Amino acid sequence: MPAGVISIGRCGRMCVRRHLFNFVAAMSLVLCLVTAALWVRGVGRSEGWYFKPLPRDTFQAPGDFAPSPWCVQWQINWGNSGVLSVQRQFPDERDSWTGNFQPGLVDFRGVFDHPDGKRVVVVAGGTSYVVSPATRTCSSTFGGQIGWCCNVPDLGVLALATLTAILTLDRDGTLWQSRRISWDGFSDLRAVGTTIVGRAHDVVNDEWHDFQVDLTTRAVTGGAYR
Repeated sequence: MPAGVISIGRCGRMCVRRHLFNFVAAMSLVLCLVTAALWVRGVGRSEGWYFKPLPRDTFQAPGDFAPSPWCVQWQINWGNSGVLSVQRQFPDERDSWTGNFQPGLVDFRGVFDHPDGKRVVVVAGGTSYVVSPATRTCSSTFGGQIGWCCNVPDLGVLALATLTAILTLDRDGTLWQSRRISWDGFSDLRAVGTTIVGRAHDVVNDEWHDFQVDLTTRAVTGGAYR
């Protein structure tokens, strides 16, 4: 009898293992079929999954010119960079829309009024996108290392800074870029009337040098790169 009991116990364990193996194999087959179906579906269309924006991720666009709140959320994407998604609720419309913007090379992000008063400039990780909220289209893109932006209403331009130079965008969409002012980065940037002032980094001597750019005459004074 003891031998028979032991034999039955072993058989029971073997049956459980066999059923467990069959279950795992079936689930693996189902996952393979689902993966293949999603791959075939992905050939013809692009999809993404989004996290619901949290209240702390809602921020006001800098300045009084754009008081409406903008929400930032991240799309699940292959790789480590992700795609920056900026969503705005329009009070005059019943629905909202979402635009996905591939980030650039730095951490700076924000939404600024275009000088023409109709479009906006979305900066996603240093890359700037000129977007029309009315038509929900992107007309142009520039940059990649934009780290600072500021509207200059006295001249009707948007001032921007890369890691090495100052740029302006006017109503017609024309970009102007100063000569190289910094080796690698700026600090204390601000607009004083029609002049951009700040400090430029000198990587050779590890020093910061004052500079200013007169946007009216486009003259550059000071800086670290000479």
